[in-house]
Amino acid sequence: MADKFKPDNQGEGNRDAARRYNQEVEKHAHSGLSDQAAEKAREDVDGPGGEALRQAERDGKKHIAEEDPEVEGSARNDERTPDPTRPGRRAP
Repeated sequence: MADKFKPDNQGEGNRDAARRYNQEVEKHAHSGLSDQAAEKAREDVDGPGGEALRQAERDGKKHIAEEDPEVEGSARNDERTPDPTRPGRRAP
């Protein structure tokens, strides 16, 4: 009777979910939708609202740099000393 209620959870590394994901990525890549979206984004950035989009990107990157100690120039990163075992990184 215990087998009747066997869960579908495969744990970490769910092969079924990975297979479905890979199939959908492949399908999307061949659909041409990525190329269309990239062209529209290019037009938007080059258009009249482009500067606002670039500013939004800079603002987003600034926020990440302030929060992520692995990003160069982050506030948390600058407070630590260099880590000699990892060039360009800071010690925790």
